[in-house]
Amino acid sequence: MGPLDLTHTLAPGRGCGDCYVCCEITTINDPALQKPEGQLCVNCHGGLCAVYEHRPKTCRDFHCLYRHLGDLPEAMRPDRCGVMFSTRRETNPESPFSRIYIGGYATGDTAAYETPEVQAAIRWLSEQTPLPIWLAFGKVKRLVSPDRELAEAIVQPSPHHSPDLKARAAAWAKRYDRWVYMYDTVAGVR
Repeated sequence: MGPLDLTHTLAPGRGCGDCYVCCEITTINDPALQKPEGQLCVNCHGGLCAVYEHRPKTCRDFHCLYRHLGDLPEAMRPDRCGVMFSTRRETNPESPFSRIYIGGYATGDTAAYETPEVQAAIRWLSEQTPLPIWLAFGKVKRLVSPDRELAEAIVQPSPHHSPDLKARAAAWAKRYDRWVYMYDTVAGVR
């Protein structure tokens, strides 16, 4: 399997159905619409967008990873599993793992992160993508991939780290940097 396209290609035959989690969870900062994170969009009525045909570009361009990755099971649709996964990019990241990453956002109770389906999806995403994975708990987020030991070895290499850990850290950083460069090039940031 080649690298997963997390930003452009939509999985064939996969739609949103009656899921409108993104209409509540995401922040919309568009000249046509301002909406804070965690607040249902004023245009969402009974699960339908009242301005769908004329919705802002931000809304037109956004698709969660359920829509991008056909290998994610149907149970991972955000309204079914309780978590929405999406790619995120921070222009002024507080962490080297926040430049571009996969964010998991619970639709309600953060216990959804512990369900077998969501745990399996997190493992699969961490194996298949070169991106860090953060899980949000309100305004706080926690890095879950790479794990703490690997993350520390990436950010603060030490002569005390094992050769295996040093090699994994170098390989992870190289893969991530290559993906960030490619993403920024396609997005026109470079």
